[in-house]
Amino acid sequence: MQILQALAVLLFVSVGALSLGRARYAWVKWARWGSIVIFSLAVLYALILTLRWALNRASY
Repeated sequence: MQILQALAVLLFVSVGALSLGRARYAWVKWARWGSIVIFSLAVLYALILTLRWALNRASY
């Protein structure tokens, strides 16, 4: 979970850094969208883990 949190923070910061730089190169645009996708997947994964935990706690 700590790795997931660190990855999410790193990706969030990289999205901000990439958006500050003007997208003159095609790889910058791909890197920005890739980091947005990975950040979204990390958030979705954390949400799924939270829901699974909550549902398991409710079954007791």
